[in-house]
Amino acid sequence: MWSARRARLTRGLAFQLISGSLVGFLLATTIAIFGWSVALRHYLSRESKRELTNHALDLGLELKTPVAEGRLDAVQDILDRHALTRGTNQLWLGVRVDEDWVTQSETEAWQDLKPQQLAVGDGLFTWEEQIHPAHSAGVIALRYHSDEGFSVLIVEDQYERNLLRRQGQLWGAFIFVLVAVVGTGIGWLLSRRALKGVKMLGETADLISVNMNLKSRIQLPTGTAETDRVAVAMNGMLNRIRELVDFQKNTMDDIAHDVRSPVTRLRAIAEQALSEQNSEWAGRVIGECDHILQLVETLLEISAAESGIPNWNWVVGDPAEAIEWAPEIFEPLLEARNLNVSSQLERGLKVRFDPKVWQRVVANLMDNAIKFSDLGGQIELSLCGNGTYAVWSISNQGPVMDPQLATQLFDRFRRGEQSRSTRGSGLGLSFCKAAITSMGGEITCQSKEGCTRFTIRIPLVNHEEGET
Repeated sequence: MWSARRARLTRGLAFQLISGSLVGFLLATTIAIFGWSVALRHYLSRESKRELTNHALDLGLELKTPVAEGRLDAVQDILDRHALTRGTNQLWLGVRVDEDWVTQSETEAWQDLKPQQLAVGDGLFTWEEQIHPAHSAGVIALRYHSDEGFSVLIVEDQYERNLLRRQGQLWGAFIFVLVAVVGTGIGWLLSRRALKGVKMLGETADLISVNMNLKSRIQLPTGTAETDRVAVAMNGMLNRIRELVDFQKNTMDDIAHDVRSPVTRLRAIAEQALSEQNSEWAGRVIGECDHILQLVETLLEISAAESGIPNWNWVVGDPAEAIEWAPEIFEPLLEARNLNVSSQLERGLKVRFDPKVWQRVVANLMDNAIKFSDLGGQIELSLCGNGTYAVWSISNQGPVMDPQLATQLFDRFRRGEQSRSTRGSGLGLSFCKAAITSMGGEITCQSKEGCTRFTIRIPLVNHEEGET
């Protein structure tokens, strides 16, 4: 059940639109966040170098006089004051005068620092980034060579910079997730609204195909201009189909009325003639009238079934009963043509049908098999269930049917060359098709290698439905 629902969901247009848009959005957002991260890193690095450069210039300007006067204690006081403004764990300051180093007083966090090896170079400013044992985030070193002959070395811990960069990345990820969730929700709502018309089209088509309800129409507006146009076209098509069906029904009713009335009068005259002892001709007239009346009634039943409004008594029952009695009912005709009947019938199957209509279907196909079987041939009856359908087949040994005729066999008044010498109306198979279709099933015919087989499939009814 869940796999079927999941398959329907993933094949849905809404899911495909949203998933496609979401994948594209996520890809674009991932690229944007990666670019944001790289840009943020470069920006923070540039700002860090700019601040350190300004700091080095200010410090060099302040140290110019004490260094020139040789007051190293004043130099250290200046370094301590600058270090305290940022924190001695965050910043290390040192000044090289000739070959001697003067550093800030607090160097506990920088015990393994080797200033003589950092940012070595001949330019005005030299830079170097490295990992320090006590500073897991790494450090950046700037050496400033003053024109007065001393150099200033500033080493800064990168923890705060990295923390700021991580916060920027986290905010970017949060915005990414937020936009993805909100975008998905909004996209789902918009797609549902946009596909409302498509859903209405599908529901109307289901009503028509399952229930033959030609009165169903799509309500406007459907949500989008495109589906509105499709809905208008479909409603117009349904109106036209309904008009054609009504025209066909009215035409058949008129024909039936026009034929039934004179035939009824003719039969009354024949009955009167029969009562006056003119039995032979009167009997033949009555027989012909009955045949015409039966033809008209069959046409009306076919028309009603094809229109989806048959006046039948639907019940849930076992189709095997009517099949089982068929050989006994047709026993005289079977003996006349020396035909044998074999049956393999599964009992206990439940289908929804009209028992009288089903008996007529069985009788029509049985009569058809007898008429077109070779003398001394074999007729096989088989009924079984495959979990979804009850499958009944009837086959007879006889001449192979023309393939073109097999495709037109269920049309009204369609008769093959071999059947023209036998009595019949050409409506038997048309009635069978209309009846089986109204039951939700199908009927097919195959003719090859001296065997013609008719197969009927009718949906099985589950246990709960069978009890109701």
